[in-house]
Amino acid sequence: MALRNTILKGVDTAFRIASDLKVEVTFNLAESTSYDFAAGKAITKSSGSFTVDGILLKDEKAVSDGSGVSSLLLVKKSDIEGDLNTYSSFTVLGKTYGLDDYEDNGYVIEINVRGA
Repeated sequence: MALRNTILKGVDTAFRIASDLKVEVTFNLAESTSYDFAAGKAITKSSGSFTVDGILLKDEKAVSDGSGVSSLLLVKKSDIEGDLNTYSSFTVLGKTYGLDDYEDNGYVIEINVRGA
């Protein structure tokens, strides 16, 4: 437990020190669509969004589908509400991106950003 707390404090310190690299990130919940057979229409549900601070880094690696240059978005795991798989997109610097690929090490989530 002591090691985990030390790592969490280190992550908090890193995000505080990198304040000039911080961007506001808004995660948007995936829309859930179902069909009401009795009414004969589609029903779409969306529960909103939430905003956290993240760090956006330019990264010269290709995204998994070969679309070219991408960026890496770092977000503290403790800032994410629930499971990241429930979010379909996120907005950074006024532009909305779909969640492409991410790695979660339990402390920081690294999200590949297409075309940022």
